Amino acid sequence: MIRKDLIQAGGEPEKLRRRCDFHALRVTMVSHLAINGVPLAIAQKLARHSTPVLTANAYTELGLNELKKAVEAPPVLGAKDDSVADGNDTAPETGTETETY
Repeated sequence: MIRKDLIQAGGEPEKLRRRCDFHALRVTMVSHLAINGVPLAIAQKLARHSTPVLTANAYTELGLNELKKAVEAPPVLGAKDDSVADGNDTAPETGTETETY
């Protein structure tokens, strides 16, 4: 059925590098959810998978562009605490420095 629709839309299934079937559509959906920041638990429920491992390992495909974006824009550590993020070298006191054991 999907093959027939692909041909009708002008696609050439023989030239595809991969299969075009129901599971390929699921991989596309789950991958797009991951790329757009949807939590794994929600993607798992939408895909009706029994475990998040199945969703993450078998149905999520991230390309080099997604990996590159993750490396180029790492999260700002300590963003909630401006004392370190603003260049101040001292971290806030935790209250445990004076305790002895």
